[in-house]
Amino acid sequence: MLWRAFSLGGEYKWIHILDDIVDKYNNTVHSTTRMKPAKVTARNERSLLKSTYTHLKIANKITKFKVGDHVRISKYREAFEKGYTPNWSSEIFIIRKIRLSNPKTYLLQDEAGKEITGGFYELELQKVKHPDAHLVEKTLIFAPSMEWGRENEEKVRRLLETIHNLEIKTCGLFIDIVHPFLGASPDGIIGDQGLVEIKCPFSARHMCIKEAIEKKVTLWKMDNNNFKLNTSHKWYYQVQGQLHIAQRRYCLLAVWTEKDMKVETIFRDDVFWENKMFPFLEKNFIFCLLPEIVDSRLSRNMEIREPLHILEAIENKQKT
Repeated sequence: MLWRAFSLGGEYKWIHILDDIVDKYNNTVHSTTRMKPAKVTARNERSLLKSTYTHLKIANKITKFKVGDHVRISKYREAFEKGYTPNWSSEIFIIRKIRLSNPKTYLLQDEAGKEITGGFYELELQKVKHPDAHLVEKTLIFAPSMEWGRENEEKVRRLLETIHNLEIKTCGLFIDIVHPFLGASPDGIIGDQGLVEIKCPFSARHMCIKEAIEKKVTLWKMDNNNFKLNTSHKWYYQVQGQLHIAQRRYCLLAVWTEKDMKVETIFRDDVFWENKMFPFLEKNFIFCLLPEIVDSRLSRNMEIREPLHILEAIENKQKT
């Protein structure tokens, strides 16, 4: 009615016709209620509600997702934005609650357990089948543990220089000269042959080293009150990778707490690298990372590739 008045009058003044518009609105039969608003009273409100909402279906209990599922969130896309950029968040969330509203909505939390504000519809979520298996999907989160490590790294580097009477230089990224898809970034270099890797475990920050090893840090095992290096630990794998890629002979691995520090000298083990590391790194690059770089499925809202060795790893993990 306003638009008609504006068109006929050739102007956007409406105050003088407001009473007429309200009167016409209240005395016109509406298609939804099949009544004039002016005729609605307390006596007929129940019949009005019944006739108005009988066409609506109550939400059923069948849901696309369930509590505990890992999902991505749809990104808001501007008009004409490049289509090859991901439509879904790289961060993975967990469904914590389902509201059987109409339509259904899902309440989420992040992997740290922090609740995400607001609810999400099914069309706004994409299920992630195996969140633990895809290194492609990992996102760096600056958690307190990472902040703690960054805050103390330089302090530990200077402490190592003083205790061991040596010079440690900071460095950037090393690229493998034979396999350039591999890189390493140690915390320092010593001359032409040495590396430094510094660990400041946040969970053990108030402990002495012996207590930390007994309760938190599994790089060493206690054997008859002696420290024995655990070559299955992820830090050992990390150091061996750094030594091979940077072509260095040894690494000083320092584990520091506010009360204590232990330094382990780890030498390069080429047999360990060839048998236990490189075949798996190469396979993951060829079958997981490279296909995603060349022909991205994530950017097309498709589930990421699941090579056979990944599926077998998942199955073996579930059995243990």
